[in-house]
Amino acid sequence: MISFSAVMRATALTTLTAAGVTFSASSYALVPFEATYQFSYGNKNVGNATRKLTQQGNQWQYQFSSRIPVLGSATETSKFSFKNGQIQSQSYLRQTKILLRSDTVTMNFKPQQKTISTSRKGTQRTLVWQNGVLDDLNAELQVREDLKRWFKIQIYYCRL
Repeated sequence: MISFSAVMRATALTTLTAAGVTFSASSYALVPFEATYQFSYGNKNVGNATRKLTQQGNQWQYQFSSRIPVLGSATETSKFSFKNGQIQSQSYLRQTKILLRSDTVTMNFKPQQKTISTSRKGTQRTLVWQNGVLDDLNAELQVREDLKRWFKIQIYYCRL
């Protein structure tokens, strides 16, 4: 089953792509940004979403929030570090509300202990650490960074 936040994220990405908005391939570093989206059905605004990437030193936070009045809302927050083009997840929080049902998921990434702690619906788990593991939001950012790096390499080879 696809989560509400995944549907909202996919809708926002589709809207972003359909609008012809892209990230500049000429900027090869992670850059803070904020983007706001509106969901429409016919001529009526039925909801909104916001993506925001902020930085304090080497600490980054990426947040996605969406809301469709009466139906539900979703907020995802990811904290991570970024070094040499690689994202390392530190923590992740997802809160969703659909009609009268709420859900919260947390993840804490602990590379020193080689574990990932998760919690959902009162159930806590400890997973074995794997290098390069990312949460949902960070996976989006890492793919973006990888594509920018690939594009830069392609331009370099085309100029030779």
